[in-house]
Amino acid sequence: MYSNFEEIDYNLERLDLERQIAFERLKFVKDDYKDAFNTVNLLQSGAKYAGLYGIYLIIKKMLS
Repeated sequence: MYSNFEEIDYNLERLDLERQIAFERLKFVKDDYKDAFNTVNLLQSGAKYAGLYGIYLIIKKMLS
């Protein structure tokens, strides 16, 4: 598969860089999920859906 040690070293270095890039991407994903599941964000989402459900109930009562 490899014809000399330079190819092996090149491939190892490339794989190491790919691993480091993947690790940095994982850090960003972790931060995004951390922000998404923040208590304030969850409360805002809950209030938003509660408001929409309340409007739905009001319209339903008006039409019945």
